[in-house]
Amino acid sequence: MGNLALIENDPTYGYIALFATESTADTGSVINGPRNLAIVRVNRGDNSLDPNLSDTLTVVSDGTQYTNRLRWLTSYTAVANLHAERPKLVGIGNDQYIALWEEWRYTGSYADTFNGVYAMRIDAQGNVLQGPTLITNARHLHRGDDAFVLDGRAAWMTGNAAGKKLYLHLVDAALGYQVVVLD
Repeated sequence: MGNLALIENDPTYGYIALFATESTADTGSVINGPRNLAIVRVNRGDNSLDPNLSDTLTVVSDGTQYTNRLRWLTSYTAVANLHAERPKLVGIGNDQYIALWEEWRYTGSYADTFNGVYAMRIDAQGNVLQGPTLITNARHLHRGDDAFVLDGRAAWMTGNAAGKKLYLHLVDAALGYQVVVLD
């Protein structure tokens, strides 16, 4: 799961959720295909998913098949051997969101290659307002902590125990990236 964010201006759907998943119902091994980013929208009244989103994903849970409505944000393919990991979603105001994720190249083993942190800006319906952009290949997203909004920018923290430093990472609405070292 990548995060839930509040949808400010929709009377029916109150939350948008970002996640990374494979587009197959097969659960036979660790990786069954490329992992892509997708969103769902959650109804304010009954927590149901928006049935009007453009894409579907069929899954089997406890022996029952379900078809869920979602919107795919990325389109990694098995041929490219790329996938999305560590998704984060930050509402930056006015029903706009920064989606962050790490791109990894699958090598067929547990030694996958990190390609970098990517970002895109989307709206509350999952429409891409600014497409996927590599923002850094020198830093990672934090594995366990959420990203957050800071002065209208998506932000996250990382640290360096050996150097006793903290790093504040910032991504603005134009997907400009800045890292600030906090001594």
